[in-house]
Amino acid sequence: MAAAFACICSGLACRVAIGPAAAAALSPRIYFTATESNGVPDDVGSVDFSCSDKIYTVVEFQDLSRERHEIEVIWRDPNGKTREHTRYPFVAIHETQRVWAWLRLHRPTGANVLSVIDSAAGMQEFIGEWSVKVIVDDRLVGKDRFNVLC
Repeated sequence: MAAAFACICSGLACRVAIGPAAAAALSPRIYFTATESNGVPDDVGSVDFSCSDKIYTVVEFQDLSRERHEIEVIWRDPNGKTREHTRYPFVAIHETQRVWAWLRLHRPTGANVLSVIDSAAGMQEFIGEWSVKVIVDDRLVGKDRFNVLC
């Protein structure tokens, strides 16, 4: 089981806002991180994560039109199964706009007891290379991959 959430942020102040819809020419920076400060993901990316990490997909836009947009982040496990599909509206309000979604993996019921002996117990289907697609305003703007190691 996986859980995900999305947030938008400019600088250190996070907010959620809604406005009129529009499309924009997009080529954002997309990266992954598990480190954060006060709930805001760091700007240094990584590609290797532990089964217990909260994994952020961070998308940074430059000069995105200042209107309502919608971001989708689709997380696929090493077997190609969609584990999470996050959809979130946001309004670009600054020249540089950061938007993120996060994923946390959960052990199946009963696997916690075995994790004392084997840290990967119950997590085998999550171990390996994951893929993420980022879609903004119904347009694919990027794909990337990261690894889960237990």
